[in-house]
Amino acid sequence: MEEKEKKDITISLEELSESKPVECLGEVCCADTGPPSSVITLKIRGRPDDLRLGQPLIIETEKLLYYTLIMRLYYPSNELAERLANSPFTGLLPPPQIEGVRGKEFYGLADLGCLRILPSKSIEELEYQELMRQFDTIPPIFSIGRDASEEEFQIIYKTTEYSDPIGKLRGFNYDVPIDFKLLVEKPYGLFGRTGIGKSILNKILCLYILKHNVSQLLLFDMQGEYGLISRSDKTKGLAYYFQERIQIYFLGEIDKKNKVIDGSEQLIIYKDNILSGDIIASAQNLNEPSINTLILIENLLNDKILHYDNLIDAINNIKTAEVQEHRLNNLSLGALRNRIIPFERYNFLKKRGDSKREDSIEHMFKKLLEGKSIVIDFGKYGTNTHLYLFVANMITRRLYRMYSQREDETLPPLVVIVEEAHKFLKSQIIRHTIFDSIARETRKFQLTLAFVDQRPSQIDEEVYSQIANTFVMHMNDDKDIKRVIQTLPDSKKWGGIISGLQKRQCFARGDALAVASVVDVLNYKDEKLMKKLLGIKKPLSETLKTIEDSDLTSLGNNR
Repeated sequence: MEEKEKKDITISLEELSESKPVECLGEVCCADTGPPSSVITLKIRGRPDDLRLGQPLIIETEKLLYYTLIMRLYYPSNELAERLANSPFTGLLPPPQIEGVRGKEFYGLADLGCLRILPSKSIEELEYQELMRQFDTIPPIFSIGRDASEEEFQIIYKTTEYSDPIGKLRGFNYDVPIDFKLLVEKPYGLFGRTGIGKSILNKILCLYILKHNVSQLLLFDMQGEYGLISRSDKTKGLAYYFQERIQIYFLGEIDKKNKVIDGSEQLIIYKDNILSGDIIASAQNLNEPSINTLILIENLLNDKILHYDNLIDAINNIKTAEVQEHRLNNLSLGALRNRIIPFERYNFLKKRGDSKREDSIEHMFKKLLEGKSIVIDFGKYGTNTHLYLFVANMITRRLYRMYSQREDETLPPLVVIVEEAHKFLKSQIIRHTIFDSIARETRKFQLTLAFVDQRPSQIDEEVYSQIANTFVMHMNDDKDIKRVIQTLPDSKKWGGIISGLQKRQCFARGDALAVASVVDVLNYKDEKLMKKLLGIKKPLSETLKTIEDSDLTSLGNNR
């Protein structure tokens, strides 16, 4: 009886597909596991323009299901087509109707990349190891190619308690889930050209990280995107949905009313905490003699040979006799002084003097221990790259030191999200910044990096190799495309998919999702949808909006 019951509920995917007609899109005419490259070639039955790059197809055989993506669409060389093209005969008979001994004379081909091979079993029967099978065999000739069914998508995109969708599979009404616990365990990158929707996708990723409580966040917000309300497009920030878990620090004076509404604190940093790496990161193109002079002055300060309150004062005020005594390069010293002129204009940089007040970075660390995530809003300094590089390096460096000094204690996981990442991670700069250590140690002290950038090709190659998950939006620079696909099998085939992405589409791959996918990103402006996905009934910001009797979008002005 037990065997009979088991037999009754065991339904293979092939049996499910037989219950309703399946449209055959073509048949396999060639297959190769490689090397040098792997491919399954499908002879298309209908019009090639009914298919598109990145579209998932199933190659179905008696034993196996091959889950594939279309990597290339093309027509094979055809002598008859060449002879008839531009002739009066082309309009006499539509090409699909021209039959030869071997079938249609004119047809398209699709090269498919196989991402997974599944046995033809029910969902309940599948073992986890069977889901991991790569392209290690080939389907029989004339195996049919068809669209994937909903059941097959469920098998491929298996979810966990930490999974949520970032959007729909392009061309299908099926969610593409990301495991956010896996995402924050290793560095990840979000890449795409300016104006294509990177900040929106980044907000979605950050909100899910907060929802699942798998890590806290540190965001350096150049354009005021991630606080309460975005200053640029008025979309909601992280604090709109999770205000009680976000602490905002603001560069510049804060209007008292704004402080009440969004909880901003003014950022204060003491000059005696500035180190050489902070100056090198902000200056970007200091030459080696200037860097050597800077480090020498810092060493003299640390050894109490020079007596100044901080490194900035030492560079500006070092005496001629001290320069000569320690054989400092006058030209390099002059160049350094020119580079630190902007520091004198930043009113958030203070001399400690006799003050016992903690600076903002010490305050941040306490907030992190309380379970809050941090947003650094650059306000009116949003276009000041020099300041951004300085602040991001300094804050991250000091938090890294605080974390590394307390590695024996329980510390909250922290993802440091860095925009304009290539400016920190150039090969000639990175060795002087803290991001080098964090990227290479990959979560040794509960710290993980996330990169948001439009020029991945300029990121140090060794650091880039640490990235476990990538989200790629439209790019048109060949060097950047080459960098983001270089670790993929048959990498050259992916270039067309990435260059063909439209706005609000991304190519996602890594160990936090089942297979590489082309995704139509969620409509972030649909507040009802976002609240539903985040499990939020009423954001705290709505209550504050009523209390203050003012439009919260006013926070986006005059900052």
